[in-house]
Amino acid sequence: MSNKTEPIWTQEHIEESTEALYEMYSKALDKDPQIGMSLVLREFCHLQCLFFQLQEAFKENHSVSSGAFQNSHKAVELYQQLDGIMKTSTSTLSKRLEKLES
Repeated sequence: MSNKTEPIWTQEHIEESTEALYEMYSKALDKDPQIGMSLVLREFCHLQCLFFQLQEAFKENHSVSSGAFQNSHKAVELYQQLDGIMKTSTSTLSKRLEKLES
């Protein structure tokens, strides 16, 4: 995975790409409407499948992120319990040592 901070698909890039695609499909439709419409239909079907793929990926990513959050939360709870046990044990041990010294 890259470590990029700026998106590739900026508004400017989207507008340029849209214009290029529009020109391509417009020329194809003007040249041969049947072939042009076939290209547009194929592109539509391809985009719809990509949409479903992204939808699935976002759903899975959400599940993984939620699981990571729950694991992290559980780790904090266990650390707090362990910290409490250690403080209590240390306090008890300290009191016993004080009694032995007196």
